[in-house]
Amino acid sequence: MDSVFAVTRVGLLADFARLATQSLNLSNVDTVGYKRQLAVTSSFDARLDNVLPSGDTSMAATTTLTDPRAGALKQTGRPLDLSLDGDGFFGVRTASGIRYTRRGDFAVEASGRLVTAAGDAVLAGGGDVVLPGTAVTVDRDGKIFDGDRQLTQLDIVQFADPGRLQYVGGGLFDAAGQAPLATVTATRVRSGALEASNVQPAHEMIGLLEVSREVQLTRSVLTARDEMLDSAANTLAQF
Repeated sequence: MDSVFAVTRVGLLADFARLATQSLNLSNVDTVGYKRQLAVTSSFDARLDNVLPSGDTSMAATTTLTDPRAGALKQTGRPLDLSLDGDGFFGVRTASGIRYTRRGDFAVEASGRLVTAAGDAVLAGGGDVVLPGTAVTVDRDGKIFDGDRQLTQLDIVQFADPGRLQYVGGGLFDAAGQAPLATVTATRVRSGALEASNVQPAHEMIGLLEVSREVQLTRSVLTARDEMLDSAANTLAQF
């Protein structure tokens, strides 16, 4: 592969990955508990070293990380609107297996099962949470009470590196090979409040503009290269 095309392809792959994550972030500005996604690549020099000898641009692949910083809290007054103060996540059982979320806008189905907004089961002790009704309370440890009687305690987990969690949509994250820590520390439940997305729209819009300019510059390089090759071919054709 022509070295110029290889190098510009490396840049374009990184730019397209950034565009994808920034677009995803902007589309989830209003998603409860959403965590901003970040497209991260190795240094340009490191990627270039892998591209130039063989023309292989596979090393230009971008890793997507999660920004674990908390979003702002919005008070709702609903006892089953729950947010987490700390690095923890609620455990949720989905059709694809156990997933983790900061999205705490929970509801009770007709059967009494506590579910997410998407209808996935919220977990306690590894099983479904079944409640006698919505007139329950949740304390700071995630214990659910019917009056003075404790019914169960929500599964709240923490990870050594929450930035490595893989976003799968709907406010849900896959553990991406990480096992939850054995002990949960410094995470408390707030009842009657929801955590907003931690996306800052202005920041993402500026990022989109920056990437768009970079793509245009790369396009200019490719255009100049194409014109140079065309000129060289026409010159040789005269001899």
